Amino acid sequence: MELRDLCKILIIGLLLTSHTASALFIKNLNMELEPKKGVHYEEIINQTPGKKVYTISMVQVSLPKENSKETVISDGDLLYSPQKLVLNSQDKSGFKFYYKGALDAKERYFRIKVIETPVGVDTLSTNRNTLLYDYRVAVEAIMVVRPANERFSYQMSRGELINSGNTFFKYMSSKNCEKKYSHSKFIAPGEHLSLSDEMTVENRVILYKNKIITLSRCHL
Repeated sequence: MELRDLCKILIIGLLLTSHTASALFIKNLNMELEPKKGVHYEEIINQTPGKKVYTISMVQVSLPKENSKETVISDGDLLYSPQKLVLNSQDKSGFKFYYKGALDAKERYFRIKVIETPVGVDTLSTNRNTLLYDYRVAVEAIMVVRPANERFSYQMSRGELINSGNTFFKYMSSKNCEKKYSHSKFIAPGEHLSLSDEMTVENRVILYKNKIITLSRCHL
């Protein structure tokens, strides 16, 4: 095979991947599961022209951030059903996740990867050949299992925001009193966030579940 033909195939592969990357639609990339409820449903929509198979892979992570430590999930702690979904074009269904682990005061994080695979092999015609190709598209999401014995608490001290509870919240702020919040930060239990520009006039809030807690507000 000439290098020119190999380059064409590589480019075609990249185009196929980029073309289908937006086709896998997951309703929520940040999932929350209340352990006392024990179940979370996540919807999948097939927005591609063809039939697709959807499968799941999962790992536990120390924090829902890049380069966090990954560990194997303890047997039976987090389960899902069904084992796979087969969806025609524009169909939708979903996976149910079940938490069966310890009901304690610890928050747990899981990285969920949803993998989309075509049913069968597609073809692509060129000037001289018909190419057979297969591809997979994967989208990652984070599952947070809140503590069963949940305690929300925070402190503001010397220009720092401290999560002194045992469950996460989000910090959001808007520069120069803008109406929209331009900065958002996930604050895990025990984490400190430096507010080095705390004297700057801006809106600052904590978002905890459906509650908005005001830290500072612009007075215009």
